[in-house]
Formats: sequence, C-alpha cells, structure tokens
Amino acid sequence: MVVKQLIDFFISRDFLLYLVNSHFQFTPFSEPPVPEIFITFTLPDDIMRSQTSKAALDDIDAINRHITNISNTVTPVSSRRQLMNSIQMEMRKIIDFDSSYIAVYNQDYLSCTCCTENLLPQVAAGIPSAQALPCTGPVKHSKPFTFRFDEAGNALYGQLPLAAIHRDKGFKTACIIPLIMQGVLMGYLMIASLHDDHFHPAHLSIFEKVAGPIATGVSNVLLYEKLLVAREEKNQLLAISEAMATVRDKDALFKMMIDRIQPILGFDRGAQIYTISQDKATVFFPDDFASDPAFQEIAAYGFPIIGSPLETVLATGEIFPIYRESPYKDALIIRMMDRLQINSGIMAPLRIGGTIIGSFQVFSSGREALTKEQYPLFQGIADQVALAVQHISLQGEAPVPPSHFEEIISRSKKLLEIFRNIQLVSRTDTTVLLLGETGTGKELFAKAIHNLSARKGKTLIKLNCAALPAHLIESELFGHERGAFTGAIDRRIGKFEIADGSTLFLDEIGELPLELQAKLLRALQEKEIERLGSNKVIKTNVRIIAATNRDLQKEVAAGRFRSDLYFRLNVFPILLPPLRERKEDIPLLANHFLRKMEEKLGREFRGMSTKVIQELTNYSWPGNIRELEHVIERSAIVTKGKVMTSLHLPPFPEESPSAGVQQWSLKTWKEHEKEYILQALNLCNGRVSGAKGAAKILDIPPTTLESKMRKLGIRKQHFPME
Repeated sequence: MVVKQLIDFFISRDFLLYLVNSHFQFTPFSEPPVPEIFITFTLPDDIMRSQTSKAALDDIDAINRHITNISNTVTPVSSRRQLMNSIQMEMRKIIDFDSSYIAVYNQDYLSCTCCTENLLPQVAAGIPSAQALPCTGPVKHSKPFTFRFDEAGNALYGQLPLAAIHRDKGFKTACIIPLIMQGVLMGYLMIASLHDDHFHPAHLSIFEKVAGPIATGVSNVLLYEKLLVAREEKNQLLAISEAMATVRDKDALFKMMIDRIQPILGFDRGAQIYTISQDKATVFFPDDFASDPAFQEIAAYGFPIIGSPLETVLATGEIFPIYRESPYKDALIIRMMDRLQINSGIMAPLRIGGTIIGSFQVFSSGREALTKEQYPLFQGIADQVALAVQHISLQGEAPVPPSHFEEIISRSKKLLEIFRNIQLVSRTDTTVLLLGETGTGKELFAKAIHNLSARKGKTLIKLNCAALPAHLIESELFGHERGAFTGAIDRRIGKFEIADGSTLFLDEIGELPLELQAKLLRALQEKEIERLGSNKVIKTNVRIIAATNRDLQKEVAAGRFRSDLYFRLNVFPILLPPLRERKEDIPLLANHFLRKMEEKLGREFRGMSTKVIQELTNYSWPGNIRELEHVIERSAIVTKGKVMTSLHLPPFPEESPSAGVQQWSLKTWKEHEKEYILQALNLCNGRVSGAKGAAKILDIPPTTLESKMRKLGIRKQHFPME
C-alpha cells in the first residue's frame, strides 16, 4: 500500500512542484530510476493530505479562478465580517484550515487591532478584551511563510499576539501572509491548522498573489469604518451642541457630562473644568471630588499654572495626556490622582475663537484615558464645553473671562449665541447675511467668519456697494474687457474672480442698484459671471457674506430690492445687537479704545473715572461702537492728566432730538473742523509737526494741517509754544 502511494506521488504534479520549490535538479524520467532515489530525497510529511487540497494544486486554471474570485469578492466589501467571510470562503477552495484572523498594525507597530470573526470559538474565547493587542514589532518577512507552533521562538510569538493562544489550543502549523499597501506593511493574515505540516511550499506562491487584493480589501474596510466613525462623531457633536445650548449653571453642565459625554468617551473616574484668571486657574468639580484635600485647596485658592500640566496645554494649544506617574509630581492634580488611585487622565484646551480660556479633563482607571483616535472627538466636545462655560453666569460661579472672538471684545450674553452660530456656519460655505445698525461691527464679524472657515488661507475680498456709482459697481464686481466702455483702457479683473476660492464680503448690500441685483443673483445661483464687454462665461467658487443696516423686507415691499435676491442672501441671517443692548460691553470696549489711544497719542492713561464709566453706560449710542471709539478718541485728546475724568459726548441732548438737531445745525462743517483742529493745537501748545505735534494726533501730514489752518484762519501765534 505504501509503495503504491509513493508511485502515485512520483507521477503527480505534486512531485514536480516539490522539486522546483526545494531547488533540486530534476532528472528526466527517460532515464531508468535507481533505488538510491529513496536516499537522495527526503519526502514531505503532507503526502497524505486531502484529495481536495491535491486537486486544487493540480488544477492551474482552478487556482487562477480562485485568485480572481478573491480579488473580486474582498475588495468591494465594507465590513470586517464580510471581509473575513469572503476570505475564508475563497481561501478554503485552495486549502482547508481551522482558524484565521487579520492583524492591522497601529502607527508605532507596537500594537495591532485584529479582525477575529473567523477564529475557532475556543481561540476567540481566550482573546483579551483590549481593543488593541500589544506586540513587539512587525513581522520580519515581506512574503508568505509557514511555521510550526512547537518550533517558533519567542521573537515570533512577540510579533504575533494571538499565536500563543493558538498553540495552547492545540494548533500545529500556520501560514503568515504579510499585507502590504504601497510599499508599507499594514498587517498580516494568519491561517492556522490543527494538523502537522498542513501547508505545502506551493501554497506560498499562491498566497503571495492573493496578498495584494486582501490588503486592498482591508484598506477599504478601514477607510469605510473611519467614514462611519466621522459621521457618528459629527452627529454626536451636533447633539451635544444642541444640549449645551440649554446649560445655564455648573450643576447642569456636570449632569450633561454624566448623561451625554461620559457614555461617548467612556471615562470612568470623573471630569473637571479649569478656567484661567491671570496666572492662576480655578476649578469646577463635581461633589464626588469635593472631599479630597487637593480639591479643597484648589477651591479655596486656585492653583498656579506654572509647573502644572495646564501650562503645557496653554503653551501648545493641544490635547495633553496626564498620568499618575508623572513628572509634575508637585502639581495638585497629580497629587489628587495619586490619592484617589486614578491612573490616567487627559486635558483639552477650552477655546473661544483664538483664545484659550481654560481646560477640560477626564479621568480613567485604565492605562490611557482615551485612545488617540478619540482625540478629535474629545477636542470637539471641549469646544462645546467652552461655550457652555461662557453661558454660566450664576452668582458664585468661577469668573467667565471676556470672549476675544478675533477682534470682537464682548462678554454679552446676546453675543455668546452669535459666536456659537458663527462657529457653526463658518465651517460651511453657506451664504451669511449680517444685519444691524450702522457701527455694530459687521465687517469684524465677516472677518471672523472668514478666518474660522476653510477658506482662511486666502484673503477676504471686500466691496462697499454704497461707495461707488452704479456703472462702476458692475465693473468692480464682474470686471471688464478693454474697450468695454469709455475709459476702459485695460482689462480689469472683478471682485468675483479675485475672490475665487475665498470669501467676498458685500457691505451695504441694500444700496445695490436694482438693475445690478439681477446680475448678482445670477452669479450667486449659477456660480458663473461674464466680464463687461465679453460673452465668455467664467466659473467661480465664492462664499458670500453680505451686510446691511436696512430692513430688506421693507425694501422688498417697497420695490427697491428684489425678493428672489433677498431669499438667496437670507440663508443664514445674523442680527447684531446695537451697543445700547450690550451695556455690559461698554466698559470693556471703552478701555480697549483707550489702550489704542495710548499708542496713537504716545501717552499713558491709567483708566477712566467712575463718573465717565457711568456716562458711557447711560448714553444710547446711536452710532454704536464706531461712535464710542470716536468719543473716546476725542475725550483722550483733551484729557490733560492720566485719568479720563470728563467725557465729550455729542452736543445734542439725547432726550430732545428736535432741539438737538437745531443746536447742531447752528455750526457748519467748517466750524466743526476748525473747533476740532483748535482743540488739537491747544493740547500740543501750538506745535504742528513732530512726534508731539497736532498733525500726529490728527493723523494727517503736517503740510495738510498747515493748509487747513490757512483756509480756516488759524494762526500759530495764537498759541504759546513750549
């Protein structure tokens, strides 16, 4: 019986493949066989393998079909289970096996995640629950190889985290198929057998051919999983954002953390929020931590930022992990973690615009509070927490620092909601319509939207629709060709073309002539324009921000503004409150403008008297922030000391506008200009030029000032020189 099996082997394709793969020289069968052949060759132990495996290796056409089938079935799948089922089904047509899994290395090659759907049940039961399994490094082969579990060394077991479990469950042999994408080792496929010497050397060349399609399939599944995670994180952030909008106190905020944030991030030892005040930080903390001495100390005195993990967060503006075994041994937070047996934590900056107002941290009993894959979601949640912290204004809460949203200075509750809306809409290309009275800072809000958007790499393009006559606005917007009209001596590129890929801010959109509104509407709808004097269509990619102090609905009703253009612009309206509705911001803004005047006038100011602050707060500010800035400038010019003790408000009384108009009309424009120049010259003791001259204060050239003085009849000798 044995002799017959040997003869069958020698006349089969298996013998030929064995010779080729073993690098033996083949002797033609025309020569008479000699008995020494049994001494020359050592026969493989897999002669008695199953007829299925033998037929698969003998049939080259079948093998090629299997390779094609593997490529066709694994590359389009979108889930790990589909991938592993497809691999198992097609690979078993080549060779039978008992268990398989795919390992995908993490970035450092010191851990990997595994697709374990097709493991033998008794093997799967022994796998640790950790999401990532540690390993000592990548496999050292670029091509498929086989090994026996009883002969493998510790180095290989370190590279294959599930190999030891297979060995302990009685597996004998395995084949490792490295998975390489674009020259980078991304992981491997292991197929294992409970039988000795199950894999034939001829299988390796087949496995090498299927490694590429399998690697592509794994890559596709991982990419699809990332897309699903990103979509889920977006939905989670949106839900948290909506919930955070209702938070008004510390208790509600921490209830939100337990109910909504903890299930998403998975931390198990609590959370904290730090807010910054000068060189110290104060801490919000839940009742669970209140008995800890470190937190009692923080609650009473705050803690220094220097020498704490918070210092690193403020310096880098990035997420920072913290550990019980930390170099910040003296920091209160590390002392608390040590006493409460908290192994790890992680801190994220609380950001409002470009300013960090504190940090948000969560704690865990595990080795890592969060995985690196969770960092973007954690930072997104921290940004929402930052907005909630600014909403909290109950008596006794930690002080909320003012929000410096780009160039916008405010602690007004009305603007907090606007800041939140700006952060949301800036991430999109949605058209924004800024509404509000003159002087409310619409251009600053347009800059903030642009600078927070994906288009911030390009310059914000601006056009004031009220600053030019109708025939020039069309050329400014869409450009013109040479000879398009009288005076068009050169080609001109319009604002739409200049703003391609960027943002176009159309200020005073309500002043746009009716005949141009239809052309603007077409540019917005079709995203294409034509230069004056040309019929060539130019595609544009422009994000529009428009602003007006007019009531566009009334303008539409009066027939002065197209309704279709109004609806096209009114996609995301933002109504900016007038300064009289933001009285808590008036002292902040006044001090900000006073600091600017220090630099402009080259003088030091120590502040304003209580009387001045009261007058500023009580005034209605019909000109809003612009008027406030001019009042502070005018008052600073005439202030003789370092403290502003008097305010130079407009001369007409607020309570009787009709009388005010009459009083104001008593002076001509030249009279006001003369009075203003006289005040500046009086402040400078008659000096016109130089660092301390009136021209410097008025921000005009000395020659221009002297010309105005001559026209207005002002003589230098009227003022005593220094």
